[in-house]
Amino acid sequence: MEQPGTDPLVGRLIGDRYQVLAPLGRGGMGAVYRVEHTMMKKELALKLLHPELSRLDEVAKRFEREAEAAARLDHPNIIGVTDFGRTADGQLFLVMELLNGPSLAQLIRPGGEAGRPLGVQRSVAILRQVLRALDAAHARGIVHRDLKPDNIVLIERDGEPDFVKLLDFGIAKITSPSNDSSSKETLTQAGVVFGTPEYLSPEQAMGEEADGRADLYAAGVMLFEMLTGRRPFESASKVEILSKHLTVPPPRMRDVAPDAGIPDALERVVERALAKKREERFASAAEFLSALDGKTLSAARPAVGAGGARVGAGGGGREALRQIAARLERAWPYLVQRAREVGVPWPRAFVGGIAAALALMVLLMILVRRDAHPPTPELAIDLKRVEALLARGELVPARAALQQLLGAHPESARVRYLFGNLDYAEGDRERALGDYRDALKLDHHLRDDAILRSNVRAMLERRNEGMGAVTLLADDVGMPALADLVACAKGCKDERVRRRAAEAAIKLGGPQLLAEEGKPTVEVSDALEEKLRTGRSCKERKAAALELIATGDKRYVPALKQARDRSGGFLGLQSVNACMTRELNEAIRRLEAEK
Repeated sequence: MEQPGTDPLVGRLIGDRYQVLAPLGRGGMGAVYRVEHTMMKKELALKLLHPELSRLDEVAKRFEREAEAAARLDHPNIIGVTDFGRTADGQLFLVMELLNGPSLAQLIRPGGEAGRPLGVQRSVAILRQVLRALDAAHARGIVHRDLKPDNIVLIERDGEPDFVKLLDFGIAKITSPSNDSSSKETLTQAGVVFGTPEYLSPEQAMGEEADGRADLYAAGVMLFEMLTGRRPFESASKVEILSKHLTVPPPRMRDVAPDAGIPDALERVVERALAKKREERFASAAEFLSALDGKTLSAARPAVGAGGARVGAGGGGREALRQIAARLERAWPYLVQRAREVGVPWPRAFVGGIAAALALMVLLMILVRRDAHPPTPELAIDLKRVEALLARGELVPARAALQQLLGAHPESARVRYLFGNLDYAEGDRERALGDYRDALKLDHHLRDDAILRSNVRAMLERRNEGMGAVTLLADDVGMPALADLVACAKGCKDERVRRRAAEAAIKLGGPQLLAEEGKPTVEVSDALEEKLRTGRSCKERKAAALELIATGDKRYVPALKQARDRSGGFLGLQSVNACMTRELNEAIRRLEAEK
């Protein structure tokens, strides 16, 4: 606040009727003064744009936009604008009612200190008035787009100390302009970010067109701040704040302010207001206001937890388990009876019934889980939008969109698959491998995806990603990747990668696929001999032995003899490879007899 005597405008007449009494404040775009209408003898507030800004067409139009938006609004919770014009030297000014009271920002953070909660009743009472003001503005086609505590002043009226006045429609968007030609020219464009980062909706952070639900998101941020003393997303970096609005679920208010006494129903209301996708928020200020009504507070939608999963969805899981239990109750007598009918004694029939019932339960739970995340037409549309962004090389908005989708659809294989494509395009191939692995675990049909296979094949020849790429092809893609593994076993530059690819190819299709003129490669023979020595079971070791025997190569006789004579167990007298003794003896005898 400046002292009255220090400003050269004090005492001057503006617009032939407004005498400047004292400065009220100063900002980046101009200054606000307390003035008196010389004929009406009424004190008002006058906002005067800086001279250099008044000469800029874009800024002037924005200033005029505020005057037009405010002139179209007549609501007790919205500041009244009474006049607009230019001074004799060309400065733009706007005249409005004079407000005597602190801003909501000063109330939450007095003196710029750390925030303090205002209490549930007071916070909700303030926000109700804000929502009534927004409802009136939206009804006239005006979206504020910069709603924040600094733009809300609390005055005393009719004995009510927290009477809300909403102001500063300087970047408002008029969606149904008047007949005036100047109002038809839009000042907002897609791809341009307007507003204050801490209160910005995800769609505004993306530079997308904003509607009334952007204001409702900001209202949710303010309610969060009033209830906890903190904004949901805070950082010294404005870019990081925008990123959090796009990708990070808001914290639970009761975790931020455990002593604030915030009801569960109010937590759910705020979480809905802060939904990343505008379609999941309240459709209107009136609906938001209704949710804050004490009579309907408990009817708010289920809370959205981390990652976008509905906390209330547990009810569906319990219902599924009840259905499984009912099916098992009906199946149990049948399973036991069938076991007894085929001659199984009672104890074994009982045990067999338990085993069958457990198997049935596992199958049913798999089916329930598979049905728990069905694809939706809305998700398909969003995925196509991301694919289009990737195709055009617009990687930043693609990542932001995918982060939102991942929060809402954590079990979507396609979302994780697209993350893999995005990370690969950005050069983060190790992360791409992790994304592809997660996607394949969720949907094995992606094993046949040409883009995934092509990207992973390209990684085989890269020193840092080669081993990871082979592992993904072997363990997650499997048989469809056999040809890729064979090609790598014969041609990859890194010896470790070649060896690992050869082992995987043998496991999937046998050494004959790798043989050259009937002889296995060095990598194949080494891998087989290693498996013959270290296989975890006799069956696994036998498979390696049979592969070596099938080559007809006498070089493997020592390894076969070692396997035959290997002993262990109690006192070391038991044959470790008893499951293949006959095959080993016959092969050794035949190979040694050959000239």
